[in-house]
Amino acid sequence: MEEAVKASEASMSEEEKQFTEKANAINANMDITYAENQKQIKDLIDSASPEMKAKIQNNITKFIESLKNIKL
Repeated sequence: MEEAVKASEASMSEEEKQFTEKANAINANMDITYAENQKQIKDLIDSASPEMKAKIQNNITKFIESLKNIKL
């Protein structure tokens, strides 16, 4: 699974990496409630450009497909 994550990250632009880092920081914050986490993630997505949203969706789709190919 780590290989799938690294492959996905390697193909990201700098803008996508920054977006992902912000989302990861929100998710890592244990000082906020689940509801606040969801609000911050939604706000982050809402603030993204349409191009960024499309890139992120494409990367999510690729990542999910790569996970399907992992043999456990």
